[in-house]
Amino acid sequence: MTEDDMKKLYEESKRINVPGENYGGKMGEPAYGNNAKLLMFIMFTGLRIDEAIDLKWKDLDLKQNTPRVNVTSTSIIVKDRDNISVKKYISISSSTKTFSGKRSVPLNTQALEIITYEKKLNPAHSDTDYVFITKNGGKIQSRQNVNRTLKKMMSRANCSIPYCTPHELRHSLRSALLRNGVNIKVVSIFLEHKDITVTYNIHIHILEGLHC
Repeated sequence: MTEDDMKKLYEESKRINVPGENYGGKMGEPAYGNNAKLLMFIMFTGLRIDEAIDLKWKDLDLKQNTPRVNVTSTSIIVKDRDNISVKKYISISSSTKTFSGKRSVPLNTQALEIITYEKKLNPAHSDTDYVFITKNGGKIQSRQNVNRTLKKMMSRANCSIPYCTPHELRHSLRSALLRNGVNIKVVSIFLEHKDITVTYNIHIHILEGLHC
């Protein structure tokens, strides 16, 4: 997505049900529930969907001058529905140093707004509670529902592309960072690419455009 698309999507995520525009749920309630907050947090932090869903309050460091979220993840090889081996990232709720996927991600203004919203949603939370919860207070489980929410939001926000996946929101963040002059090595580390060439190959069209 373009940066303009990202702005449109963020504004759409705040939609409230009003008479004549009920997108599901009660009048005066958020149209997309907490799925929208989860998606926007992914878009503004570059976390993977599993990392965002598994995020707990103890993973947030909001006391520093630069608020951060600390993520620990690793990759495993699993079989998809066609029995093809694919790499999947999972969160590890441990401080062990045997995993290379530890990183600290800064929180921008939008991400902090989302955290503030989640605090109001669950004011009595403990450190081990999940940050993003369902209406009933449980953990968000259905990736399919999250994907459907993103599709609806993009359509109603009139984005320049009809649809993208939550993982592709990460690509949008990378693109925005590169366009705004952030060094590709920093972007690669920030989003936990194993090698800088991965970042380069995904975004070569942007990098070449910057040097034209």
